[in-house]
Amino acid sequence: MTPKDRNSKRDVGGDLMDQHEVSRYLGLTLKQIEYKVRTRQIPFIKLGRTTRFRKSDIDDWVQEFPALVARKRKPRRRAS
Repeated sequence: MTPKDRNSKRDVGGDLMDQHEVSRYLGLTLKQIEYKVRTRQIPFIKLGRTTRFRKSDIDDWVQEFPALVARKRKPRRRAS
C-alpha cells in the first residue's frame, strides 16, 4: 500500500467533506460549522490539521438532532 493509498478517502470510511462542503450541504454558515466543531456538537474527524466530516455521520446526526440544523438560510438583505 502506497502512502497515497493510506491517505485516500476510502480508508477513513467513505465520502469525506470539508467545512465548506458541510456548510453548503446543511445550509449553515461556515462560522456556524466552526462553532459546532469547537463545541463538539457535530461529528468530525481530524486528519492532521484538517477537519473532515463523513457524509454518513452528518446524515445520522441530522436525523438525531434536527433542531440543531437550519437547512434553509434566510435571504440576505441588500443595502439600498
